Amino acid sequence: MILELTPAQLAFQAAVDQFVRTDVEPAASHIDESGEFPVTLLKRAGEHGLMGVTVPQAWGGGGRDYVSYALAVEAVSRGSATVGVILIVNNSLVAEVLARFGADVHKERWLRALATGQAVGSFGLSEEDAGTDAANVEMQATLVEDGKAYSLNGRKVWVACAEVSNVALVFAVTRPGQRAHGISAFLVPMSTPGIERTARADSLGVRGLGCMDLTFNDVVVPADQVVGTVNDGFKVAMWALEGGRVAIAAQALGIGQAALDEALRHAKARHTFGKPIAEYEAIQFMLADMATELDAARMLTWKAASLKATQTSIVTEAAQAKLAASVAAHQAADKAMQILASAGYRRGSRVERDFRDARATEIYQGTSETQRMVIAERVLGIRRHG
Repeated sequence: MILELTPAQLAFQAAVDQFVRTDVEPAASHIDESGEFPVTLLKRAGEHGLMGVTVPQAWGGGGRDYVSYALAVEAVSRGSATVGVILIVNNSLVAEVLARFGADVHKERWLRALATGQAVGSFGLSEEDAGTDAANVEMQATLVEDGKAYSLNGRKVWVACAEVSNVALVFAVTRPGQRAHGISAFLVPMSTPGIERTARADSLGVRGLGCMDLTFNDVVVPADQVVGTVNDGFKVAMWALEGGRVAIAAQALGIGQAALDEALRHAKARHTFGKPIAEYEAIQFMLADMATELDAARMLTWKAASLKATQTSIVTEAAQAKLAASVAAHQAADKAMQILASAGYRRGSRVERDFRDARATEIYQGTSETQRMVIAERVLGIRRHG
């Protein structure tokens, strides 16, 4: 078993670290304070090969392995959790799906643009009653124009990047009453008539993500815009979320590492009773726990990422990585807040932002409870029915 990064992975990590220092970190506070979607920054990310890290080079991507992708997401998220999750949506939930399931017409029209940062994608799966129970989708797709097109009607909620996205991967019912066996995936240009975007209420963390609700009113999509095969869209969604959960784990690691770094800096600089607070056992134990929990979660994340290339499914490994990393990030941000005390417990501090951002990683792309359900099913040998 080799637990070391390759020279190519280390070189890529170093290049991303440089991009984070020069571009992401200087913009992070403004993104959080303003809630503005970082359009210009994403174009720069595209120039650095971060909008399609694992997409084949033939389609404009970096053609890199999933461990490299996880390293990139962690590094970017250490600078800005918002930019990190935008990259995840574009990479894991849209571009990678088109690379795996898309027809040549989909790739020619969208994949190169998504992978190079010329376009931004969004992922429309969640509905008011279809979150954790993702198979409970109610949006309808009805055949029209003598079977040459589908008419989409319904509403999607909390669609990240929808504020600016050029195309959305949307999931709708094509065979009513069959739940997971009757859902299809559609590639829908956001300029299509009948799509209404509604801004969501301001969120606690990862602000600037461009989340909106999307209402589809007789949105006509050509039948050749089905991604994968008709009625098999749920499998497409679950495949996308496997990779997405590994990436969210990496995002959580970036947030947690940023909190640990800030706590270390403060513990060395802050003096009480004539010595740095880093010399107190209570502080040392918190720092030790933070470092250990993050490293343990990092190993699970790298394991899941490395298996992406060799296994047809990593649903359990992805769930373990996301659960461990999001909990570790939450704990790291909480302990960092305690170590910084009043210096951290103020609006605008780095630790305050980490504290808010970390909480989101335990919710989106499957809550921690959902991950525990998935892991328990594997441990108990239970087979879930959609």
